[in-house]
Amino acid sequence: MKVQAVGAGLVGVCLLTLTGCTQPTPDVTVWSGTTSVVRPATCWEPESTVTEAVKSCIAEAQSKPTSDIPSIAVSPGSIVGINVDPQVAEATWLPSVGQQPLAESPISESYYRFTYPNVKTPPDGYLLAVTARGTSADQNRGLWLFRLVPASQ
Repeated sequence: MKVQAVGAGLVGVCLLTLTGCTQPTPDVTVWSGTTSVVRPATCWEPESTVTEAVKSCIAEAQSKPTSDIPSIAVSPGSIVGINVDPQVAEATWLPSVGQQPLAESPISESYYRFTYPNVKTPPDGYLLAVTARGTSADQNRGLWLFRLVPASQ
């Protein structure tokens, strides 16, 4: 009888533990040269219907100072790569630097790369945003932010 009670208790604890878990947000990796940065989503909605909370999170995140955003050093002419989790690719996504889109239309592959232009990068860098799309073009369901900063010469 004690064994059954202990077994039932363990099952109950396991169920409570599982119900308290949330799915981790998908990661995005950005690399240049031999350096890479992996980051979970700043904002993420796992469902394709975007909630108001995610819309607010994205608007707020894009207006905050960039000091707490991870940075990656880049040099003019260097290749910058972006790798997204498969669920982000399925949703389609769009990278942008300084609010300028890097692609003409949303991307459905897991990988994208571009050549960093021959421009003088300000000391605080440029904001690289990776935005996962929702069910309509005016809804975004996820956001990852990085800073592209000048490589030390």
